[in-house]
Amino acid sequence: MQLNYGAIGADDNPADFQSVPAKANVGSSPSLSIATDSPINQGKASVKTRQIAILATDGADDFDAVRFVNEAFRHCKPLAASAEGVELLKAAAYPGAEDILEAEGVVTSSDTDVATLAEEFAAAIKQHRFWSR
Repeated sequence: MQLNYGAIGADDNPADFQSVPAKANVGSSPSLSIATDSPINQGKASVKTRQIAILATDGADDFDAVRFVNEAFRHCKPLAASAEGVELLKAAAYPGAEDILEAEGVVTSSDTDVATLAEEFAAAIKQHRFWSR
């Protein structure tokens, strides 16, 4: 299977976003960069990611993709999925997050026509995070 993913970085323009085939090392994406020198992380073992949103198109059987989406959900980031990407969101659910598809900031569509999904996703991105999760 060819995994398609997209991570929109804090410095990226969401209007320019296109899902791309994943490379062997997804960690090379600039949107996955970390800011360990951020005041929020001084003296702590955590890091702050720069990704602001995830759009999934497939990858439910890929451990790295599931973990990637799971982390984005845990960090209250907006998520969007269409078609087979919905299965990826389901696979990323962890105990306590079984309702991931209904969670605030998660936008899904069973269709491959993603015009409405894109509009809803853009609105979710404007929120940056969904702390109610």
